[in-house]
Amino acid sequence: MCLTRNDCNELPSGTLEGVYTINPPGRGVVNVYCEAGGWTVSSHSKWLLVYTINPPGRGVVNVYCEAGGWTVSSHSKWLLVYTINLPGSGGINVYCEADGWTVSSHSKWLLVYTINLPGSGGISVYCEAGGWTVSSHGKWLLVYTINLPGSGGINVYCEAGGWTVSSHSKWLLVYTINLPGSGGINVYCEAGGWTVSSHNKWLLVYTINLPGSGGINVYCEAGGWTVSSHSKWLLVYIINLPGSGGINVYCEAGDWTVSSQSKWLLVYTINLPGSGGINVYCEAGGWTISSHSKWLLVYTINLPGSGGINVYCEVIQRRLDGTTDFYRDWADYKNGFGDVAGEYWLGNDNIHTIVSSRPYTLRIDLENFSGETRYAEYTIFQVGDENSNYLLNIGGYSGTAGDLMEHSNGYGFSTTDRDNDGFSSGLCTELRHGCFWYDYCTMANLNGVYYPGGNVGSNQNDIYVWSWLYGHTNPMKTVVMKIK
Repeated sequence: MCLTRNDCNELPSGTLEGVYTINPPGRGVVNVYCEAGGWTVSSHSKWLLVYTINPPGRGVVNVYCEAGGWTVSSHSKWLLVYTINLPGSGGINVYCEADGWTVSSHSKWLLVYTINLPGSGGISVYCEAGGWTVSSHGKWLLVYTINLPGSGGINVYCEAGGWTVSSHSKWLLVYTINLPGSGGINVYCEAGGWTVSSHNKWLLVYTINLPGSGGINVYCEAGGWTVSSHSKWLLVYIINLPGSGGINVYCEAGDWTVSSQSKWLLVYTINLPGSGGINVYCEAGGWTISSHSKWLLVYTINLPGSGGINVYCEVIQRRLDGTTDFYRDWADYKNGFGDVAGEYWLGNDNIHTIVSSRPYTLRIDLENFSGETRYAEYTIFQVGDENSNYLLNIGGYSGTAGDLMEHSNGYGFSTTDRDNDGFSSGLCTELRHGCFWYDYCTMANLNGVYYPGGNVGSNQNDIYVWSWLYGHTNPMKTVVMKIK
């Protein structure tokens, strides 16, 4: 009986040349003719084509072509063979040999390299007609060619949730960062700055020169600028300036610089008393001043070329979410309290100092929990000193909210421990559970109790409210009092 063998090398020494039956791994039983120097392959029905090739780094090896693809043989083993579909290839045969892929087709052997991608531990890639295709033993990754500014086209592949970027000469460093509202985005760092990508688009990237920055890269995404540098992503906030409809600002190295999508506004550095120098920008209608910790007090300054006509906008009160308690004593309202990034009261001493320097306009912006917005403006707004109990002089109303502050005109400020209202039957601060310029427990109770979601229940008197506009039981969601 003839024994079935894997290849001719297993024939006993001195065996004559001829036809034998062998069983190569993955091939099934086949008749072959063994002769000195290599394999010749036969079957009962035909003799298959046989070639000798020299794959890179492999040495000379015999292969035979059978019904639609390559199978590779050598004296010592049969290599694993697969057919894969690469984009645009229409199917191509590859064989796997110790530690990596080598790729073959009927017409050529493609160039093969092994590279190290972050976290990959080494991966084999081959370069074909104008770009990279990336493979591993387990899968072929998705490959795209994209055009980055100034790159002239670059190949990238997508693996497990993000982009890795390649070119013929190098693999770029890749990071995942969290930008406000992005839910995580992939970026890669290339000589000179950041370029930002996501799975579905490449964002527009510009390099700008901000004062003292020496040039910095920014990218534009749905509605505004976000600023990046190699070492960090700077803090970004959206603020509402008069007439701007919302604008993005970023904080860097001790002060604010302000940008918008269409332009970079004029920026100057001025010295305000006690500020040690601060940046301001000029936008149609006036100046707005910022710092890291707060919106500063308002001063009149002369900037080069300004002719001395500079206007600032200053917020003196803000209610947003009920996180700050406004039911407080005289000392708190005198000095101010809260967080200027959230809810706060500027302080009656500060308000008196500011509005005593020149005429100011007060604007009150209101929004209820149904999303309705209204405003009230007063061209006369004066607050006396502490000796006058911060007596209010207000007038010159215009707006859409109704003139409720007229009821506060001529009255001092009342707190939990100081009663300066005109109500002889009790204390407005207790009845309204707030602190304000009360007459007979006025219809404007802007420092009353905040009810999240607007759910006031059976409460009627203590609501934070502008009652002529929305009624006694329809509380405010947000209120901002600011001067200009």
